[in-house]
Amino acid sequence: MVMLSTAISFDVWVIIFSVLSFIIGSIPFGRVFTKVFYNINIYEVGSKNSGTTNVIRSTSLWLGVLTLFFDIFKVCGIVLLLKLFTYDTVSIPLWHQAFVGTVGIFGHCFSIFHKFHGGKGVASTVGLLLVIVPKLFLAILPIWLLFIVSSRYMSLANIVSSIAIIIGSFFFLPHSIPSIQPLIILISLLVIYRHKDNIKRLISKTESKLF
Repeated sequence: MVMLSTAISFDVWVIIFSVLSFIIGSIPFGRVFTKVFYNINIYEVGSKNSGTTNVIRSTSLWLGVLTLFFDIFKVCGIVLLLKLFTYDTVSIPLWHQAFVGTVGIFGHCFSIFHKFHGGKGVASTVGLLLVIVPKLFLAILPIWLLFIVSSRYMSLANIVSSIAIIIGSFFFLPHSIPSIQPLIILISLLVIYRHKDNIKRLISKTESKLF
């Protein structure tokens, strides 16, 4: 484990990592990759979103998978980096890890590189869950897959899974003081809110299916 310098307070390190998390979370990899490999502006095609689903529909499956990986890792990576640090031989508390990851998710949804517009936060939420509560992720994954296969609506699978995460937060979260449950519920509600247009299209039966 790497020791944080005692010259800098614990709170300052958390602030530094939170700022980095928001900046890195704001990077729209879907926009970058579609411009580099296909020379298109993903914000002008399909659903005009830089997320995995629109990248797949507008370009190719492999580029969508690449976008998914980087959107997951940009939150997962910053939290893993934070976990490498300790302060006075005490590991970084779980709540602080969750907070830094949550900031990254907000960066993904409200990107500073696109006038505070961004993705829906699904992949970045996966990145956070993989690091701090992998049991919850593994419990939700079958639900997500079930709705993807049965309905073929990516948005519906994401919304149902977000609701399931809220329910699962009562059973799968490790004990911590303060509790990380409010943060988990917050990002789940954020993901649902970011799907508000999809919800309208699902109701009106105009939502596009993944396949």
